[in-house]
Amino acid sequence: MMIYDSPIVIAGFPEAAARVRIEPTATVDEWTIASEQLFGLVPLAKVRVPHAVTTSVSAFAGKGGFTLLLSDGETVLIALPGASGEWQGINFSVDGATVTDCCNTPMVDQPITPQRVTTQAMILGAGLATRFEPVSGDWTGVSKPGAPVVGSASVIRLLVEHLAQFGITDIFINTFYKPEQLKASLAGEGLPRIHYIDEAQPSGTAGALKTLLQGQAAASVQAAFDADKPLLVLQGDAVTNADLGALLVAHQRQHAAVTLGCMLKGDEDVSKFGIVATDHADGRSGRIQTFLEKPSMEEAGPHRLANTGFYVFSPPSYAWVVDAACKKKAGEILDFALDVFPQIMTNCNDSKALHTAAGGFWAQEMSGYWSDIGTPAQYRQTVNDWYTNHPTDYPAAGSLGEDTSGEEMVDRNVDRQLQSVRLLPSGVLMWPGVACKNVTEGLSMLQGPIILAPAAKACWTK
Repeated sequence: MMIYDSPIVIAGFPEAAARVRIEPTATVDEWTIASEQLFGLVPLAKVRVPHAVTTSVSAFAGKGGFTLLLSDGETVLIALPGASGEWQGINFSVDGATVTDCCNTPMVDQPITPQRVTTQAMILGAGLATRFEPVSGDWTGVSKPGAPVVGSASVIRLLVEHLAQFGITDIFINTFYKPEQLKASLAGEGLPRIHYIDEAQPSGTAGALKTLLQGQAAASVQAAFDADKPLLVLQGDAVTNADLGALLVAHQRQHAAVTLGCMLKGDEDVSKFGIVATDHADGRSGRIQTFLEKPSMEEAGPHRLANTGFYVFSPPSYAWVVDAACKKKAGEILDFALDVFPQIMTNCNDSKALHTAAGGFWAQEMSGYWSDIGTPAQYRQTVNDWYTNHPTDYPAAGSLGEDTSGEEMVDRNVDRQLQSVRLLPSGVLMWPGVACKNVTEGLSMLQGPIILAPAAKACWTK
C-alpha cells in the first residue's frame, strides 16, 4: 500500500495524540482517523481534503475528548462528536454521540437574598483548563473563564454580574492562562471593583487565597482585602444563577468556619461529581464528615450533595489556610481538596479550636442552576441551557443577515462580524467576532454540535 503524507495534523496531549492514526481510504483525498486501543482501532472521524483547499485540518485528541478543527485563518470550526458537514471544500464527519440539546435543569428565577455578611469575593481564573481544549487555548486565544456564553458576555463576566446582585463590591481574580483575554472580557463600566492577582506560575486552586492571606499580593490588592470579613470563593468556570446570598446567610447563622455551597443531585448523577457527606439525615446540609470523589451509588450511600466549588471562609479559618500552605515545599501548588480541606477538618475536629468556629466545616444546599463547563461538550450544553431558558437574551436564529439594530445587511457589509453568541437549530454555535460572510456561505452544510469561533492568528500557518 502506498503511503501518503497526511494533510491532517495531529494535535493535543502527547500521550493521547500518540494513539491517533490517520490513514487514506479509497482515494488520497479521503482519510480515516481512529484511536489505537488495546482491543483494536476505534473510529473517530472521516475527512475528505481536496488538494486545492488551503484550510488547515487538525485532529485534536485531548483530555476533553476528540474534536476536529478546520481553520481558514479567520474562523476556526470545532467539530464535536456527532458533527458533520462541508466547510471550505472539506467534507467531514465525527463519530460519537451527539451532544444532546435539552435543558435538564430549568433556570427558574431565583430569589436574591439580602446579606450583610461580606462585600468581598474571589474568583479563581488561573487554571490551564486542559479538559476544555481546543475551545480554549491557542486555537481560539481564549481562557476557559473567558469563553462567551450569552450575547458577548463571558463565563467570568456573568459570575461578576451575578455577584454584584448580592452586594459584592470587591472581587479578587487570579490570572495565569490567557490573562489579557480574560481581562478584556471584563472591560467596561458598571461592574464591582476588580483586583487582579497575576501569577507567574500556576499556584494551585488555593494558591491565590494563600497569596492574599500571606500579604504577598500587590499593595493595591492587599489594601482592598479586609481580613476581618469573610471571603466568598468561586470557581471561574461556573455558570450559575444560584442564590449566593442565601449561602452567605446560612454560613453566618451556623457560625461556621468554612461553608461549602452544594447542589442536590439525583441518583443518576452521583458518579459524575465530587460528593460531600454530612452528619445530617436529610442530606441537604450539615457538618462535613468526608468527601467522595465521583463515587458509585454504593459508596455514596444516602449522600447526594455535589460540591459546586463555592466556598465561604470566615476570618478564623484564614490561619488554617496558611497552616496548610506552610506544610508545602517552596514552589509546590496548594490545592483546596488535597491540602486546605484536610487541614480544616483537622482544626474543626480539634476541641481546642471549636470555640473559633461553632458550626465547624459546613455544607449547605443551594437552589438554582449551576454548571461547571468542564469540557467542550458540557460548555455546549450549558450555552444551550441558557438559551432555552432565556430566549430573549439571544438574537433570533434567522437573523444572521441582520446587524444589532435589526437592519438587513447588504453586500457592502458582508464582512461585518457577529456581535452576539448565536445558537442555531442545526446545532451550530457561533461566537461573537465570527465574520458573517464566513458563516452564511457554509452554514447550511453544517450539522452540529459545532462551535465556530474567531481564529487566534498566532496558531495559523498555511
